[in-house]
Amino acid sequence: MVSVVPFGLLLGTIASQAGLTPGEIGLMSATVAPYLRAHSQAANHVALFFLADEVWALAMHRVERGLSLAYLFGLGLPLWLTWVSATVAGALLGNLVRDPSKMGFDFAFSAVFLSLLVAMWRGARPAVPWIASAVVAVIAAAVVTVVLATRTPLVLAAAARHRRRRPPAPPHGLRGYDAASSAASRT
Repeated sequence: MVSVVPFGLLLGTIASQAGLTPGEIGLMSATVAPYLRAHSQAANHVALFFLADEVWALAMHRVERGLSLAYLFGLGLPLWLTWVSATVAGALLGNLVRDPSKMGFDFAFSAVFLSLLVAMWRGARPAVPWIASAVVAVIAAAVVTVVLATRTPLVLAAAARHRRRRPPAPPHGLRGYDAASSAASRT
């Protein structure tokens, strides 16, 4: 079991860099939990264990008709079993796939979310929050990209240059130490 830890850390890092963060699960759980108040806390915890993006989207689509634990389990358990089975298959057979993009695997996440959007479409008026969210996300991504691409390296370079210009601090315990004369004597 200990040998699995590095792989979990690596895959977690890759997932985080790809934007797959566990923080969203907390937000999704918070939106589903009010509909499950009639059930025990233990049952809710088990149901929310199976919560994933797809399960959440379909559950929110179902809220108006009533959301039950059975519905969440019916969505979540098969998805979880498929996910675990596919992960095992990928671990065992993944080296047979030389370039995942040639098989369309790089588009899988996008395809899933596009199909969920189509399934949840209820007309133009309810789409206003979606459009507003998309606009804000694009603007935020552009601002963050510009800030990270231009400002941060400049600030780091300026800080490094400033640090390089400062004379070295005198060694501890030496009185009358002159950094400039010490530097001149070393050359």
